[in-house]
Amino acid sequence: MSVGYFISVFAGHVPMLAVLIGGAVLLASRRERLGKRSANMAYLGLGALALGQIIGLIWTLSLPSLYQALGSSVTSYGMVSFGFTAVTTLLGAAGLGLIIAALVVRPIPAPQQ
Repeated sequence: MSVGYFISVFAGHVPMLAVLIGGAVLLASRRERLGKRSANMAYLGLGALALGQIIGLIWTLSLPSLYQALGSSVTSYGMVSFGFTAVTTLLGAAGLGLIIAALVVRPIPAPQQ
C-alpha cells in the first residue's frame, strides 16, 4: 500500500470522525439542558455514526489486500462489498435516526409534589 493511498483514506474519514468527537464533547457540555434521555439517544447516534466511519476506514484500507486475496473474483468481491455496504448503511441510518429522535423527544416531566 502506498503512502498516498494511506493518506487519501485518512483524509476521507478523519474529518467526519473529528466532527463526531466534537459533537460528543458539545453534547457532554449541554447534557443537563437536553435531558438524560435525549442525551443518551444522541450519544448512541454519534457512536453508531463513528462506528460506521471506523468500519469504512478499515474497509478502505483493506481493499487492496482483499482484492488480491479474492483472486480478482468479481462475484466474491461483490458479495463482500454488499455485506459491508449493508452494515454501514444500517449504522448510518440508525445513527442519524437516533440523533433526530434525540432532538424531538420531549423530556420526562418531573413528578409534582
